[in-house]
Amino acid sequence: MIMYNKFMGKYSEETKQMLKIESIIIICVISLYITVKMDLIKILPECYFYNKLGLLCPSCGGTRCVIELMNFNFIQAIQMNAFIVITFLYLMILNIVYIYNTIRKKNKFKFLYIKNVHIIIWGVLLIIYTIFRNIIN
Repeated sequence: MIMYNKFMGKYSEETKQMLKIESIIIICVISLYITVKMDLIKILPECYFYNKLGLLCPSCGGTRCVIELMNFNFIQAIQMNAFIVITFLYLMILNIVYIYNTIRKKNKFKFLYIKNVHIIIWGVLLIIYTIFRNIIN
C-alpha cells in the first residue's frame, strides 16, 4: 500500500481515475484474448435472431470478427462485421486521445469524446448498416 501511495501520490485525481479505467480495459482485453485463444468462445450460443428469422442481426459475425482481430486478420474481420471493426477503431482512438489529454493536461481532439449526439449517430448508422447488410445477403 505504501508503494501504491508513493506511485499514485504525484498524480492528479483525473490521472488516477484514468489509470484505474485503463487497468480495467487492459484486464478485459487480456481476458478476451485468453478466451479466444483457448477456444472458450465456442460455448457461445448461435444467433437467435438469425436462426428464427433468417436475417442478420447487427452483431452477426461479431464473434468471428473479434477472433480475426485478435489474430490480426483485419481484412477478414471487416468481412465478418465491418461495423464492429469501425466501432473498435473509434474507441481505440478515443482512448489514446483521452490518455494523451489526461497525462499532458491538454484539450486536443476533445470533439472525439462521446456525447449524446455521437450515440444517436452510432445507433442510426447501426440500423442502416443492418438493413443494407440484409438487403445485400
